[in-house]
Formats: sequence, structure tokens, C-alpha cells
Amino acid sequence: MYIEISFGLFLNALNIKFLSVSHIISASLMFFFGLFVLVWPFVVLSIVCMPHKYVRTKDFDQKYGTLVEEIRVKRSLLQRSYYSLFVFERLLITSTLVMLYDYPLVQLLMIFF
Repeated sequence: MYIEISFGLFLNALNIKFLSVSHIISASLMFFFGLFVLVWPFVVLSIVCMPHKYVRTKDFDQKYGTLVEEIRVKRSLLQRSYYSLFVFERLLITSTLVMLYDYPLVQLLMIFF
């Protein structure tokens, strides 16, 4: 679902028009979901990288328990931040495919490396 939202965001960002009410609603939703798509990987990274003492408290489990349920918090930072790096990679792939449509070689290099 994240890939579809980011594709829609980047495609709508290329064709912003304010000609009618539906265009204005579409652009405002694009800004709202764009903020979500761009900020989400960093929010998850900041939550996962919290100190170990705070992560296993009852208050933390009630707020963010589903985000760190399967994560072993005593592992290294790179292992804990896998999910946010994976989501950021998906964001980079979708932005590359939409924004660099005139450069297929650059698209292939960005996606494979």
C-alpha cells in the first residue's frame, strides 16, 4: 500500500492543477498523504531506535507495541532499523520511476544498486 500511495503522490505532484474544486481537494489530499509518506520512515526509525530501558515499559507497549512487536531491541542499530530502511528504499524507487521517466538507464541503476 505504501508504494501505491507514493506513486499517487509523485504522479499528482507532477500534474498539480487548481482549476476546479475536485483539483483543489486532490491537491490538498496529495499534500496530506505526501507528508505521511515522506515522514513515516523517519518516525518508525526514531521509535525503533529509542533506548532499551524505555522500549519495554507498559506505557510504550500501549502506544507503539505493534511497531516493535517482532523486533529484538538488543540487536544492533542496523538490524533494528531494517523496516524503516526498507520503506525508505520503496520511496526512493517510486520517486525514481516517476520523476526520472526520461532516463531509463538511471532508473535501472537506481533500482538495482
